[in-house]
Amino acid sequence: MEMLLEWKKESEMVAHKKDILAGIAVLSVSFMFHFQSNDIEGLALLFPRIIIIFLASGGLYLVAKGIIHGRVMVPGDLEGESLDYKRVVTISIGSIVYVLAISLVGFYSTTTLFLFAMAFVLADESSSSSKKVLTGILFTMVLCISVYLVFSFLLNVPTPQGVLM
Repeated sequence: MEMLLEWKKESEMVAHKKDILAGIAVLSVSFMFHFQSNDIEGLALLFPRIIIIFLASGGLYLVAKGIIHGRVMVPGDLEGESLDYKRVVTISIGSIVYVLAISLVGFYSTTTLFLFAMAFVLADESSSSSKKVLTGILFTMVLCISVYLVFSFLLNVPTPQGVLM
């Protein structure tokens, strides 16, 4: 019984760390988007601000959840799972570079590279490389085309332009 309680405490600590790190990463991305959106004016600013508010709220929620409430764990939830710091750092740095590169390279070019890279980073490690590449390409194409159609035809709002579009 003591071993089970010790395992539960250890699992909750890992969950707390994951929530806090994820929250900090989301907050960082929302702050970067906020500072990058300062040159947008009028109605075009509405959609980015809504996204920024949702991102920041989600980040604050995760940090608060990690600090205050913790996570109710059921034995077996995190069996064999540990915090992958390399993945967290890769996603955080990639997100910051993505936000900074949008105004230089352009939204669609940067988003295509970012989504493909993140799909590859987040893919199941047991999958073959060809499956990761195929899934990344499919995910990137569907999402980029959807964003293009929504921004161009539904919202009629231009995306940030850069050297490559």
